Amino acid sequence: YGGYHVSALLCKKDFTLWLRAADTAMEIVDLCKHMIELSCLSHVEREETRAEIKKWLEEAKQDYTSADNLRPPGIDIPAKLAVSHIELGNLSEALTILTDLKNRGENAAGVSTTYNELHRSFRI
Repeated sequence: YGGYHVSALLCKKDFTLWLRAADTAMEIVDLCKHMIELSCLSHVEREETRAEIKKWLEEAKQDYTSADNLRPPGIDIPAKLAVSHIELGNLSEALTILTDLKNRGENAAGVSTTYNELHRSFRI
């Protein structure tokens, strides 16, 4: 994560670095979630891991936002940004992004499929 994030800070216009940093942060979140599932962790360790999850979700959200602000052609960063908002519990922000994605996707092939998949997850 650190390598991608520092590279993205140095090359602010390269959306791929921001995207890779955010994707790596989400992978760290997944690892932390698996750690919580382990029964050998104490209550304190579980709480620390939950705090780590929240920290990495915030990092991912910020990096996805940075990548999205660069408006890369043909890449659906808003979908990933919406997922990070859902994970953080920011449901209204996620719904706004998903609605914008749907409205934009009615004119672009493949985007409405992404929207429908995320919207189904959001309703659950």
